[in-house]
Amino acid sequence: SVSCFPVKEGTYSDTIVANITDNPEPVEFQLAAIGALPKVTVDVTELDFDRLLVKQKASQSFKVSNVTAIPVKWQFQATPPVPEGFDINFMEGVLGVAEERIINVVFKSDTACTHKFKLLLQISDTENFGKWEAAGEIAIAAEAFVVDVLPQFPEDGNAL
Repeated sequence: SVSCFPVKEGTYSDTIVANITDNPEPVEFQLAAIGALPKVTVDVTELDFDRLLVKQKASQSFKVSNVTAIPVKWQFQATPPVPEGFDINFMEGVLGVAEERIINVVFKSDTACTHKFKLLLQISDTENFGKWEAAGEIAIAAEAFVVDVLPQFPEDGNAL
């Protein structure tokens, strides 16, 4: 078996020359490999849910794309951790060559709150030859608010 572990991107080629006993001509085997590093792109850098009334739901999505010739492992690390009220459909996975994944982020809160956090995207090769590398981040902001109405009437009872 023959393996190739390129340290940078590019095309590599070589020849194995085999001398066989009682054969006057050597046999040549041409070898070629494409060196590729894991790379992904993300189509947004921030998601802003703006202001929502408590118990209303909003959803936004973005795309993570593999733009290299090898499969890529990916994961999101949230800093601080993903707050209560958010639901993210995928936090990690594997993207095949030229594969894309749509990530849906849903925000719905039962209480008034304001949140700001980041999703840090990390990638690695699927063979575990390299270590996790930073590949981008997405800033997420949302606010849930309550509308309290307290009607006040004149004391003399003369109102509409």
